[in-house]
Amino acid sequence: MTTVDHLRALSREFNGERYIRQQDVVRMGFCSISTIYAWRRRGLISPVMIDGRLHWPLIQAVTLLTARAPRRQWTQQESDLLLELYGTMPVPEIARQLNRKPKNIHEHARILGVREFSNTGRLTTGELARCLGVHLKTVWRWCTSYRLRHQRLRSGPKTFRLIDPADLSALFKRMPRCYSGLPDSGKRWLASHPSSIIDHRRFARRAA
Repeated sequence: MTTVDHLRALSREFNGERYIRQQDVVRMGFCSISTIYAWRRRGLISPVMIDGRLHWPLIQAVTLLTARAPRRQWTQQESDLLLELYGTMPVPEIARQLNRKPKNIHEHARILGVREFSNTGRLTTGELARCLGVHLKTVWRWCTSYRLRHQRLRSGPKTFRLIDPADLSALFKRMPRCYSGLPDSGKRWLASHPSSIIDHRRFARRAA
């Protein structure tokens, strides 16, 4: 199937014309989001909002995407390998194994929803709050008032607080009232294997 056939299959009709969703163009690997922004600044595309999503006129998409050198698309095997390696080794090494540029590794990782800490045993404050069944502010209070050890990591536009389960156990030993205030579901999760959150992350990404 050619690029034109792919684009036509992804397009939809609206007000008598065919449009393709911008997110699909990026997701299928036809071009990067930075390239799209550059084209928009130059006035080469005029996106339309349909059902709350940006869409391109199909004729513009075909003209721009077929005029440039074909972009090497990601295979399922490459995506699976990236899910396994991202965050466990330096990006230049992953790029060497996949024969791609480091910036392409970061771009596709964002598309897959994987971050630098996704394959580690550390949890974000949001994940920890959900697993323990407590409010997010409770976890923040543990970090700020009770000196729960955590690491700040900036990933894209967001900053995360990452917590090691071993440090959480140390806090509960030092502050028993924090543990006693947990719901039973949180205590059961804590008694199991907190590092299983890695498997939850992988399952959620594949299900999406």
